[in-house]
Amino acid sequence: MSEQRVEWSEQTWPAWAERIALVVLGISSFAPFVYCAQRAVGTAAALAPGPIDSAIPLVKGWEFVYAAVFFVVFVPVAQVRDRRLFRAVAAGIIAMQFVACAVFFLWPTAIHRPLLEVVPARSFLDWAVGLNYALDPPVNCFPSLHVGNAVFVAPRVPEAPPGALVFPRRFLLLVLGGYAAFVGLVVSAWTMGVRYPWPPSW
Repeated sequence: MSEQRVEWSEQTWPAWAERIALVVLGISSFAPFVYCAQRAVGTAAALAPGPIDSAIPLVKGWEFVYAAVFFVVFVPVAQVRDRRLFRAVAAGIIAMQFVACAVFFLWPTAIHRPLLEVVPARSFLDWAVGLNYALDPPVNCFPSLHVGNAVFVAPRVPEAPPGALVFPRRFLLLVLGGYAAFVGLVVSAWTMGVRYPWPPSW
């Protein structure tokens, strides 16, 4: 009976429609973090910087590496061709999001940001880091969503059938093009003198 149900669902639910639905569901799984982050503002326990944190200098250029994860996270959409493996990847991403947000909801923590080292009017990198600080509340999610999503960007499954995973060159170029457009938009906003509240009100 279960096999018949699977076959029936695959016949009436086209692969492309299922893929779009899973992508939309995966994007929607970010919503709990937005709620938890807003809820944690002003109430989260502040974590004092440890020796390792203090020893690592602030390199503002890494801001654009940080932002890149929001683009490369879409690579599995083209990389994973096998339908069952794509379901597993989508289920893993969604489960990871909800587990991380559940911990974040029960144990919200705030992080220290070196605001004195950031002067938005001084340079483009300062402005870009300040924009991130102004838009993103200084609260921390554990397990890290950045690390968790990065794990699912390039899945490597030894038992995957041949052709299940491919290197999406054209799609990768599309992702890089989207990221370049994003950087261009940020540079344009900085060139036009776009301002934001500083220091942040978080």
